[in-house]
Amino acid sequence: MLTPIRQFFTPPAFEDEEKTRRARLLHKVLLILTIGVAITTGVLVLAYRVPGQPFDWITAWVGAFIATVSAGMLVFMRRGNIKIISVVIILILLSATFYSSITYGGILDTSVTAYVLIIILASLLLGERAAFIFTLLNILIVAWTYFAETTNLVDYPPQVVEPFDFIELIAILTISGLLLRYAIQNLNEAYKRARINERTLAEANAELQNIRESLEASVADRTRDIERRAVQLQTAAEVGRAATTIRNFDELLSQVTHLISDRFGFYHTGIFLLNELRDYAVLRAANSEGGQRMLARGHRLKIGEVGIVGYVTSQREPRIALDVGKDAVFFDNPDLPETRSEMALPLIVGGELLGTLDVQSKHEAAFSSEDVAILQVLADQVAIAIENAHLFTEHQVSLEATRRAYGDLSKASWGEFLRTEAELGFLSTLTQDVIPTSAEWTPSMIEASQRGEIVQVDEQTIAIPIILRDQVLGVVRLEKPDNANPWNQEEINLMDTLIDQLEVALESARLYRDTQQRAERERLVTDITTKIRATTNPQVMLQTAVSELRQALKAQRAQMVIQPTKQEG
Repeated sequence: MLTPIRQFFTPPAFEDEEKTRRARLLHKVLLILTIGVAITTGVLVLAYRVPGQPFDWITAWVGAFIATVSAGMLVFMRRGNIKIISVVIILILLSATFYSSITYGGILDTSVTAYVLIIILASLLLGERAAFIFTLLNILIVAWTYFAETTNLVDYPPQVVEPFDFIELIAILTISGLLLRYAIQNLNEAYKRARINERTLAEANAELQNIRESLEASVADRTRDIERRAVQLQTAAEVGRAATTIRNFDELLSQVTHLISDRFGFYHTGIFLLNELRDYAVLRAANSEGGQRMLARGHRLKIGEVGIVGYVTSQREPRIALDVGKDAVFFDNPDLPETRSEMALPLIVGGELLGTLDVQSKHEAAFSSEDVAILQVLADQVAIAIENAHLFTEHQVSLEATRRAYGDLSKASWGEFLRTEAELGFLSTLTQDVIPTSAEWTPSMIEASQRGEIVQVDEQTIAIPIILRDQVLGVVRLEKPDNANPWNQEEINLMDTLIDQLEVALESARLYRDTQQRAERERLVTDITTKIRATTNPQVMLQTAVSELRQALKAQRAQMVIQPTKQEG
């Protein structure tokens, strides 16, 4: 129900914008005319019902006719007949105005002002040429009306019509027509320029939009490329960071394969290392499920013979297969059935080939020359990480051997020291200062020595062993007064820390003592050698040697005998 009413009050729209503009104007004119004439006619009908007022049937019917025709034109114009409807409605208004003027007052009647409105409507609805035509037509009608008035051809109350009134009306109509024609002409030109500008602006906007979309696409592509390169460089940095933080060799390789696959979205990443004979590339780490199965069975490839990995390990240069499924010469592995692209890069450090980094993708043509350059940097980082892990492992083995050797030497030195030195012991109490003591060990001290850990005898007494390189050197027994607070854990930890420092100090003192003894021996050897070389007489040399050795070693007796040479025959 509301849709037809809404359409009645809504102007139609057409593909031609100029036609749509005139249709909107015509719609407003018809809508105003329909409602205005209908209301005016109704008011006139009500006014004529006043007693003593004659009813003008002609005016009522004319008003009803105009309102009905205007309403019908509102519906009919949706078919697109804008120009015909415009001409018809203007002619109806012109006829109604002409009828009113010759019926009621001639050219002096107020209805003649409608001629100006007709010229305006003709100009707006039909253009400047229609304004000129209807201006001439209105002048002719006004001239005929003036002629009819002056010759009594019309019958209405007599009035005096001066020639000046006629000339004035003609002048008004002429000037109105000319001004409207000029105004409409300017408006049309301005409208055309606006349309041209609008089309130009629309074309420019469309071009700018295309440029913008192109730039946005380029920026998006470039951004994705930059983000990808950033991820690649970040991954290379993370691999380098892993090389400095992860010391376990197997953990390092596993971390690198997962890191590369996660960052680059690869289906499979594997690291092959050469065996000791350098005739096979052995898979040492992989991230995929298929790679784990290959690791479990000790997967290896013959260098120079099997797959891309074999080629790369023999030629020491990268290799790409963009459609591995069709290139069965290079790859045919049932453990990795979804592979469609593969790239292998050599792992080289200092000119030495360590192995190969193998990456595989589910997408065809997944790798480009730029990927080779970036991933080769990554492969170099992996190679450096592997080499560092090797060096760290070798260093740890060497360090452990050195530590064991030094520990054995330290134990031997302390054992010799404890054997040669008298039993050392010192005692300190509240009533006396530190004094040497050779008292026997208490049971708690023996227990602490045997267990190699702190023994708390009671709340006031603890025994802490002195341990150096797994060798117990002695025991410190600490006893609080009876009225003192019992030992708490914090005090025990403090004493343990102090004993640790004592152990370090004792080791340093031993080393210093050994160094002094070694220096003294070297000085003694140098002095004896100098005295022996002070003469060239063999007998004096022997006498000097015997004398100096006896004195250096504090021997009671020193004897040196040279065996005589037997005579032949």
